[in-house]
Amino acid sequence: MLIVGTTRDRRDPTTVDPRATWLVSRMTAVLVLAIFLGIVAAVITIPIGIPAFIFGWYTGVDWRVLFSQPGFWISVVGMSLIAGARAQHRFEATTTPGKLHTSAHVAPIIGDLEHDRRRSKAANAAQVTLIATYVVLSYVVSIFGRTGVNVFPILYAALLMFYDARPDVAQRIFPDLWRGTQ
Repeated sequence: MLIVGTTRDRRDPTTVDPRATWLVSRMTAVLVLAIFLGIVAAVITIPIGIPAFIFGWYTGVDWRVLFSQPGFWISVVGMSLIAGARAQHRFEATTTPGKLHTSAHVAPIIGDLEHDRRRSKAANAAQVTLIATYVVLSYVVSIFGRTGVNVFPILYAALLMFYDARPDVAQRIFPDLWRGTQ
């Protein structure tokens, strides 16, 4: 990733330095991506895991024992490595190695960059919409106390299914973000 970040020409995001294709570079990228994606997953799951932590604490769950189990860490490391390998594979599928000490524009551009930009904008708009829905629903449900926390997963899942069935409604929440994504 360091090789790609320091040698890539900003005008051509699909051609990379050939050193990025060496096996040691690829394996290092998978490990770094696994660590990074594992940390990101831990941060993202905080809002989802807090109710489980609170209810577990209330019922007497010993979290140190749970987190010290090898099965817990094996699954976390395994999922992180799989995510890192998948991210590296997706990166390699959309890039072409150039020749050492030549212009980064030697290799042809792979894919449709305009389609990728639209898809990225749509993904960003969808994430903002889902996060906003989560925050609003969390606030509304928190008013009802423990009953609200028990009902929250059901309501959120129902809203996600509704957004899948009627994406036009989801797109009306932040219309400026969704503009230009179709």
